[in-house]
Order: sequence, then C-alpha cells, then structure tokens
Amino acid sequence: MNFLRKNLGLKLMALIISLVVWTYVESQVLIQDHVQVPFDVDPTGLPLDLTATVVGRTTVQAKGPPDIIKDIGKNMAPDLSAGKLLLIVDLSRAVPGLNTYSAVFDHRRLPYEGVTWDSPQVIVKVEEKQHKGPLPIEVDALTVPGTLALDRQATTITPSKARISGRAVDVNKVTHLVAQLQIQSNIDPNRVFHNVVVQARDAAGQDVDHVEIDPSTVDVHPVLIEASGKRDVLISVPTHGELPPGLELSSYSYKPSHTLVSGQSEDLVSIEKLDTTPINLGDIMKEGSHSFKVRIVQPKADNPISLADKFVKVTAVVKSYATKTPPTPAPTNPSVPKTTTQVIPPSVLAH
Repeated sequence: MNFLRKNLGLKLMALIISLVVWTYVESQVLIQDHVQVPFDVDPTGLPLDLTATVVGRTTVQAKGPPDIIKDIGKNMAPDLSAGKLLLIVDLSRAVPGLNTYSAVFDHRRLPYEGVTWDSPQVIVKVEEKQHKGPLPIEVDALTVPGTLALDRQATTITPSKARISGRAVDVNKVTHLVAQLQIQSNIDPNRVFHNVVVQARDAAGQDVDHVEIDPSTVDVHPVLIEASGKRDVLISVPTHGELPPGLELSSYSYKPSHTLVSGQSEDLVSIEKLDTTPINLGDIMKEGSHSFKVRIVQPKADNPISLADKFVKVTAVVKSYATKTPPTPAPTNPSVPKTTTQVIPPSVLAH
C-alpha cells in the first residue's frame, strides 16, 4: 500500500504523458476507406469520330490520416470545382458501347497532402458522333440601343453556315444556330464584329450544350435601322400528341425563328415570345420529311399589334426504329409437332 502511495505525483504525470503519446500515435495511423468525391474526366486519345460520357458516380479508395479521410466528403462538395479531382482515362482503343475503363489521377490536382488515391474503374458510354448540317447561322442582338433594331436581312455573317456534331441525343435537339451580339450604342456602319461565338439552340430557343460547332466563331457585320415601337421576338412552335409506334422524331426545324413586332412600347415590353398553333405529331403516319405551315398566334394587347410574319414553315424529319416481336413459345411436349401458329394482337400484348 505504501508502494502505491509513494511518488504519486510522478506516477500521475507519467500516466498523462502516456495518454498524450497514445493519442498522438493513434491519430497518425493511416486508415483506408471508400469515399464518394466529385471529379472531372479527361478522355485522352478518344478518336475524333466518337463521343464519351461517364455514366454514374464512382467511389474512390483513399488512404490517409483518419481526421482527413472522414473530412473529405464534407469538404469536397460538388460545387467546389477548384478542389475536384481530375481522372485521366485512356480511350485511344475505345469502341462504341458501355464499358469499364481504368483511370489514373492527375497528381497536380490532388487536394490533400498525405492522402493516397487508388486508381478507380469508371464506366464510360462511347458513341459514334452524329453530324448535322450545314445549318444557317442567325444573328441574335441581345442589346440594341434606343430606337434602333437589327435589320436581319441586311446583316451579313461570314461564314453563314456551320456543321454540328456530338451525341445523337444532343444533336437531334438542335434546330438552329445563333451568333449573339452585344450592341451597347450606335455603331459605325462599317464595323465588323470578329470572332462572335456561335451557339446551338433547340426549338424553344434554349442553348444545347455538349455539341461541337464548326466553325465555332464567325464575323458579323450588323446593320441597324430606326424602329421605334418595334421589337424582334422569338417564335416558338409547340407540339402535342405522340408519333405512332415504330416512329421517332429525328430532327425538327422551322423558319422564321424570329419576327418583328410593331406596336406601343408598353405592349411590346410584355411580349417575350410568340407561339404558333401547335402541330399534332399524331397526324404523322410514316417516316420521311414532313412540312407544315402554322399560323403565329396574335398576342393580346390593349393596343393594335402588327407582326412582320404571319406564318411559320416547319420541317419535321421522322425515322423508323426496329420493334421487338415477342418470341414464339416452345411447345409443352417437344415430341408433338407444331402444326398451328397463333398471332397475338398488339392490343393483347400491351396488357
């Protein structure tokens, strides 16, 4: 008992030091865990006639101090683009289809010191590029000063057409190409805007991303005219109904995509776009190119509104796709020859 009480202060200090050392050593032990982190993918070596899309999310195995490993998921949120990892995937031998590829990290962008990352497997969907064009390029003047308006017929674009390529799902959305201009004040009549970026848009006037445009920039010589009480407005062509089974919409375009609207300024401010009468896709019964002429719906206003165009010409290209037929069931007794064939109506198969 005296032994336990002897040098009690020194023993207590030794115990505290031991706990501190144990805690420090424990914190330095490396742990390994699968973590879910956002990353960019660099598909190196991909043939020019193919496109690649990473499918799904990938967990990455990381090894490092426990406090860092546990903190990675919280600090590497998807919106922290500066901290994203960069995976390099060699697709030089890629073929169309859904396949798994090995990836390596770009060590120049590893955000945590003392953490090692195992090279993960990523699932990549490789497709043949779809091409469309050449498509005419239109000019969209975002800002025109005062009482001026853009004269689209007199405005020149060089070159005036471009081709697009990319995944079929993206290329099929594109209906027209636009070169956007920012005109802040009255300009020199001889001024040419160089290297104006061309953008791909769908039938609703929304930008279509992930498509390649060739050429990607053009030169624009805009011509402005006096147009007090006038406004250039986007046209939208709605659709309803569905195509018959076995048919799908390949492309969809219409002209004009804009028209000049004249009227009182207070009425023009509220007109953001003009709709046409809708096209019923159910009226299309076979594949091929189908043309429609639809009327622009007159906008409602307190004062008279005049439209430079009354009708829009729409072209819808429809193609067929292969439909699967149900397999013929095998006879219950193989020794009995099959003598009759029963045709099952599609309406029954649907149930």
